[in-house]
Amino acid sequence: MSGEGAGRSARVPRPPGTTRYLWFVGVALFLLIAYATLNTLTTEHASSTGVPADHPLPPFAVPLALSDLQGDANVATEDDQPNAGPRPACDVRGPRVLNVCQLAERGPVVLAFLATRGAECEAALDRLQALRGAFPGVQFAAVAIRG
Repeated sequence: MSGEGAGRSARVPRPPGTTRYLWFVGVALFLLIAYATLNTLTTEHASSTGVPADHPLPPFAVPLALSDLQGDANVATEDDQPNAGPRPACDVRGPRVLNVCQLAERGPVVLAFLATRGAECEAALDRLQALRGAFPGVQFAAVAIRG
């Protein structure tokens, strides 16, 4: 093995189209996906789970969809809460208002929150209407979430 090539290792040629830059981008992408996956699995999610069992429904009052009232939901529990409402939600009553306190005074309440539009919303309301006949002592209401 004497000769010109002795002592040198032979270089393996890279496949066509590959560079060190492409390899670096691939490794960086892999690390980013691994981080996102790990972060998702270990982060506590603050999703809505509804009202816990044995807890009262939080008070709120909202304008009825077919009324001429404008404004956001009143969720105040006492007077003059700046981001909740000027007076307690349970005190806001009238023929143009859906008041959950007033519903609960008449018996159990089934409350649906809808964040859909068009046919999906109508289908959900139709299902609620169909259920309503089977539960005569229960109050049914739906709240469309603006978004």
